[in-house]
Amino acid sequence: MSITQFLSETAERAKSDLKTSVTIEKASTFPTPNKLYLEKPVWKRIENTVVVATDLKGSTRISYTKQDRVGARVYQASTGNCSRIVQRFGAKFVDVQGDGLFAIFHGDFAAEQAIAAAFTLKSFSVSALARIIDEQLGADLPEGFETGLKIGIDAGTLLAKRIGVRGDHNEPVWAGKPVNYATKCAQAADRHELIVTDRFFKLVEEIDYVVYSCGCAGGEPGQTPGPLWRQTEVETLGDHSSCKTFPQASSWCPHHGDEFCAAIEGGEAYRSELEGLSVPALIVDPPEPLAA
Repeated sequence: MSITQFLSETAERAKSDLKTSVTIEKASTFPTPNKLYLEKPVWKRIENTVVVATDLKGSTRISYTKQDRVGARVYQASTGNCSRIVQRFGAKFVDVQGDGLFAIFHGDFAAEQAIAAAFTLKSFSVSALARIIDEQLGADLPEGFETGLKIGIDAGTLLAKRIGVRGDHNEPVWAGKPVNYATKCAQAADRHELIVTDRFFKLVEEIDYVVYSCGCAGGEPGQTPGPLWRQTEVETLGDHSSCKTFPQASSWCPHHGDEFCAAIEGGEAYRSELEGLSVPALIVDPPEPLAA
């Protein structure tokens, strides 16, 4: 077939695709990719999903013409281990995209699993990843190279279907705002920062283990618990730009991390030690000083 004929046939297929009515079936459970339709115009509607996305700061500064092996090792150390982390917390699907990934959580404790995974990704970035890359590859990296994970989360409904042709050339597509918004939140974050949409934050704002610190300062216990989050904006989200950020370069506490993580995973919310304390829900930045 000539290229002219091929393009003409492809155009006709596109017209037919746009004219064909689409069926949307509600999924009672999370569908595995091999159970999604390929040729039939049927999409699965998956409600109550949570998506965690990661991005690696500075990855585009690596020159792949001269330092391709360095870049490959950074990707393996970063995205490979990020995949292990989200799978540890029960991700139903993980899509790896070079220097980042997105993971879909679904089920009764999807929000708890996702935020515990995100805190663990943040801890990995702060306490290990950036330091290890600098120690082992620093001499081979561009001058001033700075790295670390950037993390985003959103929640909502996804539509799923396999797109492509029979054989090896098709992939599951997860259409909807959660993947898009979580990815944009990750892209907007700085290294070691976690940004979540307001609609996701509403799912966890009653969990004391998520909203407030344990009270340790600099690894030393005995301080008063305080808020972990502050208000922020992600302009690329348009009308949904209002978000929450956990910007501090902190990780799971060495004294309380195991306890807090287990509590979050177990669906616990209440912390008795906060009873009677006047702790704000969000960090409030001090006002700008008045001009003289």
